[in-house]
Amino acid sequence: EPKEEAKKPRVTAAVNQLGPLVPKVPGRLKLVVVSTFEDFFMEREVLERNVFTPMRAHCTALGVCLEVVDPWVGLRPNQEKDFLGSNHMLRIFIQEIESADVVLLLFGNRIGTDVAEEAAAVEAARRPWLQRHMERTGRYGGLLEMSTVRILDLAVTDQVRVIGMLRDAGYEGGLPEAIRNRLKNEGARAAKKLKDVKASVASKGLMQEEEYPHPEGLAVTLTEMLTGITSLTFPRMMDELDSDQARHENMLQKAAWIGQGAKGKNLPDDVEAYLDRVRKYVVGEANQPLAIVGDAGSGRTSFMQAAHLRLSKRFPEPGTLILTHIGGSNNEARDPMAW
Repeated sequence: EPKEEAKKPRVTAAVNQLGPLVPKVPGRLKLVVVSTFEDFFMEREVLERNVFTPMRAHCTALGVCLEVVDPWVGLRPNQEKDFLGSNHMLRIFIQEIESADVVLLLFGNRIGTDVAEEAAAVEAARRPWLQRHMERTGRYGGLLEMSTVRILDLAVTDQVRVIGMLRDAGYEGGLPEAIRNRLKNEGARAAKKLKDVKASVASKGLMQEEEYPHPEGLAVTLTEMLTGITSLTFPRMMDELDSDQARHENMLQKAAWIGQGAKGKNLPDDVEAYLDRVRKYVVGEANQPLAIVGDAGSGRTSFMQAAHLRLSKRFPEPGTLILTHIGGSNNEARDPMAW
């Protein structure tokens, strides 16, 4: 008798995709929806009404902001190709995915129109993962394909959580005729690409096995998943002060001075002298505020980030509480040599 073919080991994402997560921005849960364009109009309408609107209210009650981004929202039928001739839409999709906490990846029966090769090449020049995809497959592909490649890269290192959903193959037969008439057959080559993309998601354990029969069914399942994620991630309501403090600390961290943490990278001597003056003020008994002054773009926020980091190490919680409030910052002023 012929031996059974050995099963290939399944490579899965490192964590439970529906477990608690660490939001990229404290007090915010960002969900990005990735799909093809014209065949998901019904889902967008139902998800906004049945899922996102009530989930925003639910998150608000927890003291959390739910941010939902679907880059296709606002485009009208037949406008898709107008945006695929440049790298603009591709860049939007990638940037939103990279800043997301959760990605909802929806698959139907289409892979979508390919992005113009010249436009995709512009992005590949600054994104090594996209260049590797081109070298491996011999193509860039469409937005869904390229977005999925990036999503999988991020998911396996838990930089984003993924909910992959398959639509029932017979779903389109129940759509209004006006919509069905717009859904053209893409052909065998496109079908093969779509099959490969779906398989790549499933191989990482990121695809829900049960296909949804209609948008309402998708809405019920997604609501259950998001409710579970939020209850585990935000087990207690964030009070207003905690939420505000977390946002400002996150903004301060974004202003971290260039080279921070790098071996052999030290602050200039005059900056060290400024930091020592701040330390003396903090440990002193002067009952008056300390003002850090300077022109716009002079690096005050990055300087305060360095001071905050040093003070928090010397005077850690819970013995010391450092409240931070940032009104604005300039990314171009992060070089200590310019302070």
